[in-house]
Amino acid sequence: MDLGVRDRGYVIFGGSRGMGRAAAEVLAAEGARLAIVGQDSHRAQAAADEISNNYGNSTIGLAVESETSFAAIESLLGKATEAIGPLRGLAAVAGPMGPTGDLLDLDDEAWEAHFQTQLMLTVRSCRAVLPHLIAEGGGQIVTLAAYSVRAPKANLAPYAAMKSALVNLTKNIAKTYGDRGIRANCVCPGMIETYALAEARDQAEKRFAGSQGDPLYLAAEQDWGMKMALRRVGQPNEVGELIAFLLSERAGYMTGATLNIDGGTDF
Repeated sequence: MDLGVRDRGYVIFGGSRGMGRAAAEVLAAEGARLAIVGQDSHRAQAAADEISNNYGNSTIGLAVESETSFAAIESLLGKATEAIGPLRGLAAVAGPMGPTGDLLDLDDEAWEAHFQTQLMLTVRSCRAVLPHLIAEGGGQIVTLAAYSVRAPKANLAPYAAMKSALVNLTKNIAKTYGDRGIRANCVCPGMIETYALAEARDQAEKRFAGSQGDPLYLAAEQDWGMKMALRRVGQPNEVGELIAFLLSERAGYMTGATLNIDGGTDF
């Protein structure tokens, strides 16, 4: 399928690894021009170099590192346009997990950490990119929430609250800017086997050696109460392909949607 993204510029926050990297790979294979944004400048540039070498497209690596103010993100997008040309889309996939635990044990600092990483980084990214997209006559925004926005889990209150806010933010953007050619959709993954689960995978392989079924799924089911209809954990490329599709012309009549990609976790 031709996604219709050739020679168009896209910014992928969280694009140096995991689901963001997977989305970047799909877009690059389709000929898109990319700005890969990560927390670490070396990792971001290494990812950009690998993608450029593999697909022959124009890809630049950029980093937010510790500075995530609106001015810093605005400046970063300016560098992106200088390198890859006008922007036609944003995928906001970044947002590391903050402190978790019993609500009574989480202080304001813990909530603030989630507020900044899970919500405000995406808010600032959207605010900064919208003028670029409007100037081009339209574009796409994809945000990343989680399946917990509809199926809350104990001890994840700050995380789930901020992810729920992202769903509403995305719908608001879709409603407000649809008449200017902006589409905005939110992806809600379940348990995805990214780098963050490498240790959990190793432990599960030892613990469930000889058992029938995927060890990581068995651990998720027994330890975290997660039951997927497909009886397996998702892979980054499966989410990346959905993100790339939503950023493409093939999803031209989709906006304001909240899409589950969780293997049938807690319908």
